[in-house]
Amino acid sequence: MTELIRFGGPAPPAAVAGGGPTDLSGLMQEFLHYLAKIWLLEHESPHDAAGLARFDLDRVIADYREHRARNREIPLGDGLDVEESFLLTQIVAGRPLRCLLNSAMPEVPTARIERITSLDPAALVQDVRGRWKIELDARTPMSGQLARWGTLAPAFTALVYDRVKGFGHCVLLRGVERASGSFVYWDPWPLRSLLCAENNEAGADARLVDQDQFLWALEPASMERVLFAVFVPAAGVT
Repeated sequence: MTELIRFGGPAPPAAVAGGGPTDLSGLMQEFLHYLAKIWLLEHESPHDAAGLARFDLDRVIADYREHRARNREIPLGDGLDVEESFLLTQIVAGRPLRCLLNSAMPEVPTARIERITSLDPAALVQDVRGRWKIELDARTPMSGQLARWGTLAPAFTALVYDRVKGFGHCVLLRGVERASGSFVYWDPWPLRSLLCAENNEAGADARLVDQDQFLWALEPASMERVLFAVFVPAAGVT
């Protein structure tokens, strides 16, 4: 039996109150939710490389503005499910992706996802670990290293989940520390990461590595417990 699990933080306060977001970050969040929860349900989503490269995002922006002008609702507060998260990430990336799923996590609907690989927790973490060609030095500012390495340090959208508290969250995996083997990730949450010890009951205890860039580090054993899915480039898809 599948469960419906959603990932993402709460909506901006103005949107929850019914006034709609006015700041740039709030408008971006609203647009992405419109694309994932409304537009992609009403339109067929491309899955191949050519279709994704041709995708006309300006058309979606025009539809979004019309939707807003008519004061139609855009659901924000409950986040996105795995299918919505994947399709949104693939559209924004503009290239085919593959969803790597943690087989130890609850089963969720995935029929709308074209390419899926289910891996046990250790294999999933190892797979992602092997996709970076470099390692990060904890003694040097992380943001500078990531900027310097460029495409050798790609970012992967990841969904994390605390099965005890039942929250789902979206982060960007950025690399691995050389000395500790910990995963470095970006967390958009404005306070302390939701993977810090006080914010979850999965035993994860993230530590801050770059306060200005919202970068945190989490050791591999904890990552195995909380990593739900990762979206990576799909090899050989035309």
